[in-house]
Amino acid sequence: MALFLHNSPQYFIAHYAIQMIGAIVGPCSPSFKALEWAYQVSDMDAEVIIASDTLYPVVAQARAENKLRRIIVTHYGARLWS
Repeated sequence: MALFLHNSPQYFIAHYAIQMIGAIVGPCSPSFKALEWAYQVSDMDAEVIIASDTLYPVVAQARAENKLRRIIVTHYGARLWS
């Protein structure tokens, strides 16, 4: 599973959850452009990605170049209370 998130609570929760189910975590740098992202995801044979809504345009741009079966998008403001 690929993680395409900035350092955030969502990153740490997703990383831990992926390890708990016995899957392999493949972190992707949030500074990647579409070509770099597509290469890494293809190279790691990821089938699932968890991405932030701010980074989703990069995922959408290079979506056809990999074999992702599921894309999970999160919002950094989710689950924050004032």
